[in-house]
Formats: sequence, C-alpha cells, structure tokens
Amino acid sequence: MAIWIRLSLIVCMWSGTSHAATMVLVGEEVGHAVLVQHRGNCYAVMPDHVAFKDRLSLVSALPQVTGVATVFHRRSDLDLAIGFVEGDLAQACDLTWVDLSKDVSKLVGDTASGGLSRIQFGGKFIDRAAATIIDADDNHFVIATTQEWSNSEIMGGVSGALFYVRNIPVGIALTSEDTSRARFLRMDRVHQALSSVLEASGGKHPVLAEIKGAQDGIGYRVTSQARVLNGVRRGLTEALDTTWDGADLEIEFTLSNSAPIPLRSILLESAAANGLATFPQDITLQLDRGSVGQTAWREIFAPDMPPSGKLEVSTGQTYARRVRLTIHSVWHPDRPMHLERVVFR
Repeated sequence: MAIWIRLSLIVCMWSGTSHAATMVLVGEEVGHAVLVQHRGNCYAVMPDHVAFKDRLSLVSALPQVTGVATVFHRRSDLDLAIGFVEGDLAQACDLTWVDLSKDVSKLVGDTASGGLSRIQFGGKFIDRAAATIIDADDNHFVIATTQEWSNSEIMGGVSGALFYVRNIPVGIALTSEDTSRARFLRMDRVHQALSSVLEASGGKHPVLAEIKGAQDGIGYRVTSQARVLNGVRRGLTEALDTTWDGADLEIEFTLSNSAPIPLRSILLESAAANGLATFPQDITLQLDRGSVGQTAWREIFAPDMPPSGKLEVSTGQTYARRVRLTIHSVWHPDRPMHLERVVFR
C-alpha cells in the first residue's frame, strides 16, 4: 500500500534554460511545493494531499525565506493542487509556467537514471539521492534509489519533491512505495492538468454599472464601455449578462477633463460572491498622458489579476488624463464576471 509522503525545498538549475526550479517546504514539513511564475504572479504547485488546508505557510531551505500560499484549485483525481504565493518567497519564483510544458517522454523511459531532490534535516539543506526509473507510463513513473546508504532512503515528507534527469526536473513525487521507491507525476502532465486554470478565457460579461468611484482615491467617470473583437469596437449601452463570445472587454475611465493629473497607482478589487461570480485574469492597462484633443496612450506593466481578486499596479509616478482597462480573460469561464471597486491614487 502506498504511504503518503511529505514535501521539502530545492533550488536547482533547469538545464537548457536560465530559469531555476525552487522547491519549498509546506506547513510543518507536510511536504514540498515547486514555485512557478506566470504573467507576473507566483504560484505553488504541490500534491493535493500536501495542501491540507486552503492557506499554507511556505519556507525555503537555508537561508530560509518565507511566504504564504492560498490554494484556489485542486485536481483530486490527479492528487494535484495549486496556490497563489505571497510574501518574500514570491521573489524566488523563477521557473516559468512555459518551462513545465516541455515534453519529457524521452527522459522518463524505463532504466533512465537521475536524482531525487528534497530538503533534508528540518529544512537545513537540499539533498539529492541517485535513483533509476523502474516503471513508467504516459502520466506517471516510479523510481528506485540506488545508493547503499541511509540518506538514500525515502522517508516521510518527500511528497512534492522533484526527480531530475540530466538536470531537468521531470516529475513531482506523489507517494512512496517503500523506503527505496516513490511514484511521480510527470511535469508535462502537471502543465496539461492546470493550464486551463492559469490560461483561462471566456466567461460572462459583468454588470458594469456596479463599478463605482471610490471615496478614498482620485474621482473619475466611466466614459466608455465596449466589446472589442478582431479589432472592431462595439459600445455597450447597458449591463450585459450574456455568454462571452471571445471579445475583449474594454472600460475607459476619465480622471480629468483638461490636463493630465498625477497618478501613482491603480487598485482593482472583485469579490467571488460565494462562488457565483468570477473576476478578471489577463488584463491590459493603458494611460492617456495627452491633453484634450492630443491623445497619447501608453501601456504599463500589469500582471494577471490574481485569484485573490485584488491587484494594485504602480504607474511609476506618472501623469494621466484617462485610464483604459482591457479584460482578456477571467478565472472561471462559466461564471458572470464582476469588478466592484476601482481606485486611482
């Protein structure tokens, strides 16, 4: 019978790229998670049984860096979960989501040799034990350690640890079979299982009338609302609750009727309404720095609006007369989208 195992932290270079794979311990050494970044945000990928609650503490190996992950999606059929990472650890999120998509079929065949990487001895250091793949299919593989010493034993806490072949992380540990064998989920299958979540689209149009000027920021008016499909802009004259047809949703805010005014940040907030609504995901922010009759739109960097439903973007202490928000996708395509609060400061 398989034994649930726990996770640790590891940092190793992915051969052939400039990105590092960072592993962290979850909770009180419950297991490991691997950190990946996508469109400006950091996420922790781990076995579902390691994500024993929805909000988890994370810590790296020495020198220790801490963070918090909020689990927002689970695939219990694959024993897989993903959480949004906040705190200092988010700065150590170097492995990209695209890196995980690489086909590892040629690396995980029977008899392939590699190393099991995990955090050992209370998170003090990263250890790698030599191992060989002894069984593999299209989704999983089983490894057996080959070294004849105690540190090669597979003990509790290995769940979520990584297996490397040619310095490429090819899978995350799910269960231990015994003290020398562990079962892994292929890394490219992890990407396939979660890609629809991190690359969502569609959804339903929001009730735009709910967007109101904030009391604690710069006053504004919503002066344009439009669907944009294949470069064609169609204005919205009323609130819609119809199925999204693939069009972007564009909302324009006017801050000043004359000269541009100082603007240092933009805050977007949305509530999930007890699971009955969703909020934006992939967005674009543009600032019009020109005066009346002299439009000067400039795009500024904006990460995805995270699954927490709150995003604050620094504008770099610039001046603007108008702000344009374009929504390209939402987190839950089967729900109506709401954006309740926009604050300009």
